[in-house]
Amino acid sequence: MKKLNKYNISLIKFPVYQLPKERSEYYWQDGILWHINGKVFDDTNQLGDTLGMRRLRTSHKLARLNKSIHNIAQFIKQAGTKKFIDSNGLVFTYEKVSYERLKSYKIKSVINKSNLCVVHLHGIETPFILRESPGVGAVYASVLNFEGHPWLIYQYTDESLKDALRKL
Repeated sequence: MKKLNKYNISLIKFPVYQLPKERSEYYWQDGILWHINGKVFDDTNQLGDTLGMRRLRTSHKLARLNKSIHNIAQFIKQAGTKKFIDSNGLVFTYEKVSYERLKSYKIKSVINKSNLCVVHLHGIETPFILRESPGVGAVYASVLNFEGHPWLIYQYTDESLKDALRKL
């Protein structure tokens, strides 16, 4: 099982799915990631570049992948000491290694395009290009830093929040 942290988080292909907490509940055998109940999480013997494609092609009964996480911000909020499988079939744990600043910025403008959204914030020159619009009532964006630089929008709020720290 691969251990990931904030320095190699870019290896993760979203969406990711939470696996059972106990390592004893699943195991690899002959290219198949099995659950102890005899069902399959991933079958790498099948053709397909993604977990979803391989799951569609396997003849084995499938184990449920209950909890899906679709982006880095959601992932960081969930990560803890859990185990995951990403869309490429990478099984990993994520280790939070240090604290980073979370700072609130007023939203300057939001430009909705056909399949993305461009968010400009007061105090940050570079816009954020996202798949989802902030939503009605969002006036501020809390931005998580990475190594002291604005990195990603963590959440939207209707009021400015105090600076805080989040473990990454």
